[in-house]
Amino acid sequence: MRILSTNHIDPGNKLLIIFLKGYTKFNTLLVPGVNQQIDKYFNEYNSNIISSQKTLHIIWAGGNNVIFNPALPIPDIVNNLTNLVTKLCENNAKYILIFNQVPAQYIPDALIIANASILAQMTAGFNYFITSNLHTIQQVHTQASINIFDVHSLILKVITQNTDYFADTTNSCWDSVNATTIIENCQDPNKNVFLDNAHFTYTVQELIADVVRKFLLPSYEVNTASCYIHNA
Repeated sequence: MRILSTNHIDPGNKLLIIFLKGYTKFNTLLVPGVNQQIDKYFNEYNSNIISSQKTLHIIWAGGNNVIFNPALPIPDIVNNLTNLVTKLCENNAKYILIFNQVPAQYIPDALIIANASILAQMTAGFNYFITSNLHTIQQVHTQASINIFDVHSLILKVITQNTDYFADTTNSCWDSVNATTIIENCQDPNKNVFLDNAHFTYTVQELIADVVRKFLLPSYEVNTASCYIHNA
């Protein structure tokens, strides 16, 4: 899970970034659950920051549960995530941006756990429920502006469209042996979609960040990024 708090609308101000990391592949850190992380945020930052008109809360969570815990009910995963949004709204957050689920059927590690068709169904279920839940929350908490980042469509386009931007859209650039050792499989990570079997390369992350950056600009409504971020 990631919760980012950053200045909203006015890119000229210095960014305040609150980053709560919620994933460790090799179990080297004791990671709190998403509810514990949001409570930590509420405890450590005052209400003026949370409710500021210049604060955008960005949440990207739930994906690891969909990919690596296929036995968990999708509605339960989504409810756990959207409960965070309700908590933010109840604490007077004004701007919230939630990521939907990337197409799990293309994640190398996920394909070891389940076949592509099942992963595609799980992804579709997650994205359906998160859209529905967030719409309901938005109707109740009209003082907040809740938006969904359709990262699913962005990653699907990156992987399935034949362009010269990426040389390899399916294989990982390296294999992780342990927390400090990797086996390199590529010459230039910037030409790959996957850094390892579960994570995107810097170049893909840069594409995602660019959409968010454009979302902060006054020209957002008329630029191309608006096809990926929309109201709940």
